[in-house]
Amino acid sequence: MVSPDQRILPVARRQHAVFTRGQALSAGFTDRMIRGRLDLGLWRAMHRGVYALAAAPGTLQTRVLAACLATDGVASGRTAAAVWRLPGGQASPIEVAVMSDRRRSRPSVLVRRSRAPLAGDIVALEGVPVTNPSRTIVDLAGCVGAVTLEAAVVDVLARELTTLDRLGDRISREQHRGRAGIATLRKVLAAQDPAVAGTRSHLEPRFLRLFRSLSLPEPIPQAEIRLPNGEVVRPDFVYPDARVVIEVNSRRWHAGRAKTEADLRRETKIALDGYTILHFTAGDLQRPTYVRSTVMTALGARDRRSANG
Repeated sequence: MVSPDQRILPVARRQHAVFTRGQALSAGFTDRMIRGRLDLGLWRAMHRGVYALAAAPGTLQTRVLAACLATDGVASGRTAAAVWRLPGGQASPIEVAVMSDRRRSRPSVLVRRSRAPLAGDIVALEGVPVTNPSRTIVDLAGCVGAVTLEAAVVDVLARELTTLDRLGDRISREQHRGRAGIATLRKVLAAQDPAVAGTRSHLEPRFLRLFRSLSLPEPIPQAEIRLPNGEVVRPDFVYPDARVVIEVNSRRWHAGRAKTEADLRRETKIALDGYTILHFTAGDLQRPTYVRSTVMTALGARDRRSANG
């Protein structure tokens, strides 16, 4: 005979170790049995009527899903950005949006009544109900600064989670609702172009704009380089004719030992193929003279070698 504990396990596995009182009762538990599991430390109460297996790790998804189940809500705002792993994301307090006038407040959960319809904006990401990327960006615009918002927009476009057209359509629908941050978001989108939108980190479009402001020759973002062994690599920026590569070092995109080692191996192969590799960091955005002189020196050195060769 299958026990209630065995019946609740598949439910918990599907829901990041979280389940509701209703699901526990459906699995065969009684209120007395539920209290017993809590007293023994086998379960932990996440919110009123929402539990989690005590042995399971308390991940972001576990906490967010528990809040959603407790409020009949959907992860929104900075919490949605955290679930999507976007710049500006914040895991505490957990923010959820609800459509009902009756807010189910919970400790450590910020419950907001959505002014815009939610039905068409909800998706499931790793089993967690969350606002879709376009709605998340619009919500984020009202609670973060322009720099963070720009980073989130570039990130969401680079990962192809949404498009400039979809974000533009979203702004058109929201502008009459008095949403905070819409004017800032409009400016951020206006600053994007196909070359910028195709870059991979929030630093790269800022460097591309810096190159333009310094009247430097414009490099090609992520130009394809085919190495002698047939391998194809796409550095951050490339001056193909001068055989100069520029890598923009961002913690988000160049992090971890394995990633760092892979990047170094790739750069070694590029250098062996005759390319000069330049590295710039976020701090170099504040040193435009250094950036310009470094790029011009690299391009000039290539020109001199070609003339002497």
